[in-house]
Amino acid sequence: MIRDNSPCRHYTVQNDPLVDRLVGQQVKRIASGVVREVKNIVALFLTGGYARGEGSVLVEGDNIIPLGDYDILVISSFPHFHQDFSWLRPLEREFKVQYHVEVSILWKPLLSFFRNRIYSYEVKFGSRLIFGDSRVLNMIPIGGGHAIDVGEGYSLMFNRLMGLLKVFDLQFMRESHIEKEQRLHLLFQSIKTVLSCGESLLLLNHRYHFSYEERLRRLQQCFRSDFDKLLKLDSSLETDYLKASHFKLKPRLGMYPEPVDLWFDAKRHVIQTLIYYMMRTGRSTNGSLSARSDKFIDLFLNSSKPDFIGFTKFNWNAISKHDSLKGLNRIKPSCSDIVRASIFCVALSLQQDGYINEEFLDKALTLVKGILPVSSKVDSNTDLKKKWRSVRDSVFQAWTLVRQ
Repeated sequence: MIRDNSPCRHYTVQNDPLVDRLVGQQVKRIASGVVREVKNIVALFLTGGYARGEGSVLVEGDNIIPLGDYDILVISSFPHFHQDFSWLRPLEREFKVQYHVEVSILWKPLLSFFRNRIYSYEVKFGSRLIFGDSRVLNMIPIGGGHAIDVGEGYSLMFNRLMGLLKVFDLQFMRESHIEKEQRLHLLFQSIKTVLSCGESLLLLNHRYHFSYEERLRRLQQCFRSDFDKLLKLDSSLETDYLKASHFKLKPRLGMYPEPVDLWFDAKRHVIQTLIYYMMRTGRSTNGSLSARSDKFIDLFLNSSKPDFIGFTKFNWNAISKHDSLKGLNRIKPSCSDIVRASIFCVALSLQQDGYINEEFLDKALTLVKGILPVSSKVDSNTDLKKKWRSVRDSVFQAWTLVRQ
């Protein structure tokens, strides 16, 4: 039986019965399909913002548009090596979900091996039971947000930065009108990137929390006292984080009339926060935040440590999907740090006035070519705008292999 055992039935902070009813119906249809298709289910959870009552929904008149993902976690008593969820795609179109409906299946014994990551913590403490036995999550060993590995901040910010680069089209810089769907993707990804800066700072202080509202409250208490060096260099980060939090909880398109400006602000914030993060976590011995950003790329790579699990995962994916053995000669720097450095380079290459720094593009391309085959056409392209897109897409391809 599909049910909602959460003491709070709201899916957003808007406390709108129509929104809650719509989201609840959509979640129930997804969950019913999962229960029908997946065998040996111990428990089924809704995770992410909707589970915590903080989902992003755009309300325009009678139209209700879910902006975030619907994330479903299935705990099974038997391992599932492959499950076809193509039946979810028509539901995505029907629900007009801006991103995806994601279903993950996890074999119950693996819960005990969850590492101290954001995902482990948010699943254990921020999920909503839909079906089955909620006590199964007690198997996850993490004790709270204070226990999350500080290195998670790198993963979070680089992933958001890659997502930010992926949604951007150079056409946006010279067009006065951006299609609504593109505008939504641009806004939402930019907001997530700004939020990742504050979330990573809370990781540094071991004060991370699964709730957007609680994270905002905690940051307001410590922003100026604990991160004054960062704010001296990036003075608008605090106010932009506050505004982004309000948009995430109660989206209104009018809050950001210039999405391209927001995109560049988000890029600047995450670059500065990454540099600060490297300094605070000891990956950079240079105590100056005002040093040139490109120097930090080399510092980041030089401080990279071997990652056998990541090395194995990347090369397995590269071999199976691209017949590539190039990554096998890369133990240090790790493949994931090579990809992160290339993301950083692509981000630095594009300026708000439209200038493209080819030196940074070439550096990103050189890094990616060391672990993955790249078409020679990318290297020889004389049109910088086309080259930027091609290098960005090559980096994205490498990033997907690291994450899979």
